[in-house]
Amino acid sequence: MLGLALGLSGRAPAPWWPADAAFAADFPGFRFRRRGNALRPQEAFDFARASPKWARRADGNWQRFDADLPALTDLGLSIEPAASNLAVGAGLGGAALGIVGLGGSLPTGWAANGALVTQVLELTTLLGLPAIHLRISGVASSAFYEILFTPLSAPMDPNTAYSASVFAQCSTETVPLIELRQGNSSDSLIAVNSLSPALGPSPQRPMLNLTTNASTAMVRFRLARSLTLGNSYSMEVILACPQLERGPAPSSPLLASRAADALDLNLAEAGLTLALEHDSGPPTALSAATAIYRLPTALPRSTIATILASPP
Repeated sequence: MLGLALGLSGRAPAPWWPADAAFAADFPGFRFRRRGNALRPQEAFDFARASPKWARRADGNWQRFDADLPALTDLGLSIEPAASNLAVGAGLGGAALGIVGLGGSLPTGWAANGALVTQVLELTTLLGLPAIHLRISGVASSAFYEILFTPLSAPMDPNTAYSASVFAQCSTETVPLIELRQGNSSDSLIAVNSLSPALGPSPQRPMLNLTTNASTAMVRFRLARSLTLGNSYSMEVILACPQLERGPAPSSPLLASRAADALDLNLAEAGLTLALEHDSGPPTALSAATAIYRLPTALPRSTIATILASPP
């Protein structure tokens, strides 16, 4: 038994890269190989991005990365195209504690419409993102209340794919909805699309993917609640990063805009086949025609855990 134990303890661990891999990158482990030889990160890839960005960690929180720093977490490396947020005030600039209109204020560009009182209770964080804690209360003297995250009648293109999302948490029994309202050039209603799932006591990211109607020209992205005249209401909600962007699915949080990630892999030879493993879902296959290969940003999944490059 003693000899067996000694023999097992002396075995070398199996390599983490396949024997036929010409290039291998393990981003959560931050280790890289080329033809079996270990590489320093700066030898394995070159990276640039002209703006900060956010990337998700395994615990569900989001982490900020400065310009030109790879957005690398324990899930992998986040690679995304450039994007802009059509909603405003996601960074919460201009927000102040207190009752709105009586010393308190919503983020610059947001607007509250309706007879209820809007109070900023706290500027806080939600899943690592800058967040605002609101109380909306009072006796309804009108039938509707809303907080707009886009300027009134903001332009929205017809027949175009958009994604809407917001990070939110509601701690009260009365729950508002998060809605995207499509309107024509006169701002007459075409459709109201509610983000799913409904708000609840746990932090979540309600989201909606849609293609706008042919006659859509305007948008209102908002928190909203239908009211009964004379009834009392009290709602508390924490909101972070309302986000309206072009594209078929929400990207990483956009406090304003995000530059494209530029990742150049130093493969050292051309004509390799790349296999990308993501943090979830099926792998992605790519063909690298050049020895220094610029990874495309339009990937099925933005977070890359590993890259293996092998001869075809």
